[in-house]
Amino acid sequence: MWKEYIKIKNYLKIKWEYLFLGTIFLILSISLNGLSLSTIVPLMDRVLSQRKITLPSNFPYFISLKLEPFISKLNSFPPLLILKYLIFFMIIAFFLKGVFIFLSNYFFRVFSTRISTDLREKIYEKFLNLSLDFFSKKQTGELTTRIVYDVGLLNITFESFFPHFLFPIFLVLSYLVIIFLIDWKFSLLSIFIYPLILIPVLNLTKKLRKLGKSIQETYARIANIINESIFGYKVVKAYNQEENFINKFRQYNENIFKIILSINKRTLLISPFIEFSGVFASSYLIYYGGTKIVKGEMSSGFLFLFFFSLFSIIGPLKTILQTYANIKHSSSALPRIYYILDYKSKIDEEGNEIFNGLKESIEFKNVSFAYDKNFVLENINLIVKKGEKIGIVGRTGSGKSTLVGLILRFYDPVSGDILIDGKNIKNFKLNSYRRFIGYVPQEPVIFYGTIKENITFGD
Repeated sequence: MWKEYIKIKNYLKIKWEYLFLGTIFLILSISLNGLSLSTIVPLMDRVLSQRKITLPSNFPYFISLKLEPFISKLNSFPPLLILKYLIFFMIIAFFLKGVFIFLSNYFFRVFSTRISTDLREKIYEKFLNLSLDFFSKKQTGELTTRIVYDVGLLNITFESFFPHFLFPIFLVLSYLVIIFLIDWKFSLLSIFIYPLILIPVLNLTKKLRKLGKSIQETYARIANIINESIFGYKVVKAYNQEENFINKFRQYNENIFKIILSINKRTLLISPFIEFSGVFASSYLIYYGGTKIVKGEMSSGFLFLFFFSLFSIIGPLKTILQTYANIKHSSSALPRIYYILDYKSKIDEEGNEIFNGLKESIEFKNVSFAYDKNFVLENINLIVKKGEKIGIVGRTGSGKSTLVGLILRFYDPVSGDILIDGKNIKNFKLNSYRRFIGYVPQEPVIFYGTIKENITFGD
C-alpha cells in the first residue's frame, strides 16, 4: 500500500521543502509537549507534596548523572518560587507549541494540497492527450469519476495524513520515550498490552481496501447513468425508459448505501474497542504502580507522569488506526489513477515537421484499421485532390467516421500510410497539422461559454 502512495513522486514534481519545514516544526512542537509534561514532577513532588525531587530507581544511570546537579538546584528553591517559574515556563511553552503546530500544519497542508492539485491537472492533461481508442473503451461517467471522486478521495487522505497520522505517531513516540526513561521494566510490561489491542483492529482494516474499490466502481457506474440520462434524455423520454433508468440508479445507489454502512461499521468499531481494551488492561498497571510508591521506588510525581504519558498514548493511537483505515480505503483509488497515467497512447510519436497547408492531395495507400482486431477498413486506396468535394457513403458501422478520424490522426492505421502531398502525416507536428483541418462532428457539441466563443472555437 505505501509503495503505491510513494509511486506518486514518479509523476509529479514534489515540493519536498514544504515537507521538510513541516517536519521540523512538528518535531519542535512535540519536544515542547514533552518538556511541558515534565513539569508535572516538580509540581507534584516539590510544590504540592513539598518533598525533595528524587529520580526513580530504574532511571537510566548516564542521564541521572546529568540531571542530578539540576535537581539539587531545584530542590534548594522554595516551593512558591518553583510554582512561579513553572507557570511562566508553561505559558511560554504552550505559546511556542501553538505557533509550531500552526506552522507545521500549514506547511504540511501546502505540501499535500499541491500534490492533489497537480495530480488532478496531470490526469486531465493525460485525458486530453490520449488517442480516441482509450475513450472508446471507457464510459464518460467512469472517466469523470477518476478526476472528481478518486482524486478528491486522495486529497482528503493527503490532508489528514500529517495532522491525524504523522503527528500522532510522533506524539506516541514522545510518550514512549518518557515512560521508558522513568522505568523501562514497567514500560515493557505496559506496552506489551498494546499489540494485543492492535491485532483485531488490523484485521478489521483488511476488508476496507476491498470495500473502497467496490464503492469507487459503483460511483463510476452511477456517474455514467447520470451522464447517459442527461445527454440522451430525448431518447430516454421518446422510448419511455424513465422508469428503467430510475431502477438502475436506485440499484447502484442502494449498493453504495450498503458498502458505506459496512465501511462505517468497521471504522466505528475501532475507537470503542481500543478505549475499552486500554482501560481494562490499565487497571492492573495502576495496581502495580501503586506498589512502587509504597516501596519507595518511585515518587508520586513520576508515577503520575508515567501514567499520564501511558494513557495519553490511547488517544493518538485511536487516531492513527482510524486514519490508517481511511488510508487503506483510499489506496484502492491509486491503481485506477496509475492505469490512466501509465496508459500508452496508440498514436505514434508525432513528427517534428511543421505543416503549412494542403497543396496537392490526400492519399490513402493500402490503409487498414481494426477495433480490437475487428477490421472496419481493409486495404483502402484513395486519392482526394485539393479543391475536390467528396462524400463518403456507406451503411452504419462501415467505417465512414473512422476514415475521417484517420485523417485527423484520432487513430493510426494498423497498416498502410496516409500521405499529404506525398509526405506521411506522421511526419508532421500534430498541433500544426490539425490547425488546417475543419471538423464538424455528427453530434453537435456546445461548450460552456458564449455563442461567439463556441463559433470561434479553435481560432
